[in-house]
Amino acid sequence: MKYSFVFLLPIAVVLIAAKTPKPPKLHKSLKKKYSFVPSGFVKVDKDTFFLQAFYMQNHEVSNEEYNLYLQSLQKENATDALEMSRIKNENWENQENAKAYAEHYHVHPAYAKYPVVNVSYQGALGYCDYMTKKLNELFRKTGIQLKARLPFDIEITRAGIGDNHGRVYPWEDGGVLNKKGEPLCNHKVNSNKMTVHSKKGGAGPLASVDCLAPVISYLPSAFGLYNLSGNAAEMTNVPGVTVGGSFKDAGSDVKLTSKSAYTDASCHVGFRVVFTWQAE
Repeated sequence: MKYSFVFLLPIAVVLIAAKTPKPPKLHKSLKKKYSFVPSGFVKVDKDTFFLQAFYMQNHEVSNEEYNLYLQSLQKENATDALEMSRIKNENWENQENAKAYAEHYHVHPAYAKYPVVNVSYQGALGYCDYMTKKLNELFRKTGIQLKARLPFDIEITRAGIGDNHGRVYPWEDGGVLNKKGEPLCNHKVNSNKMTVHSKKGGAGPLASVDCLAPVISYLPSAFGLYNLSGNAAEMTNVPGVTVGGSFKDAGSDVKLTSKSAYTDASCHVGFRVVFTWQAE
């Protein structure tokens, strides 16, 4: 069997690698949630890497999605997994309006489509295992085996810029503001308001830049992914390392390659899922 995975090898070695397995067609229930990222090259500093194709969740995992995972653990009476995966609301303590966020952010319907944060790395891995089971249930009649996981940092770069190797953000403009001076992602700006762009190009103000935005907001990358830069800094497969920056970071720190460290669940850190496949 051949597996879809990331080749972290110099280009000269990759050229003799096995042929990429044919990607499975998305189940209809997944078409609005995942984007296909074709095989291609990523340049990092002086090195060039080849990545096999993968599907990436087009948005950060939302409160609504993560709460379904927690509910499944409750039904299974999986007490250890529940403790590992719990949302650490106490970690809002250093945020403005921390008490209100701790009480409402993860449970109120108004925040259902906002990114889940204050989740540990182990909790995110638990969610990936949960999604692996759900994906394989959808594809059980096809003979295809799927694996959900956290992304490599260069997968996020690939998903953001594709073959546009000179870019550092998932849009064409060189900076973090468009020609009208509006933010192109949720990051720290010298203003008390920001503009959130919808998929159709509409816009509407949010009360403060010092907060998270909905998972489907601003304009997507060429492959149709939202908030790869800014909003919630995103976990990678390496424990304690995020990329892309968050709503608390300035424009220079929300590049696709911007890395930061975390030691615990944080109100600035979220995640999204990548899935790959194996074929006979």
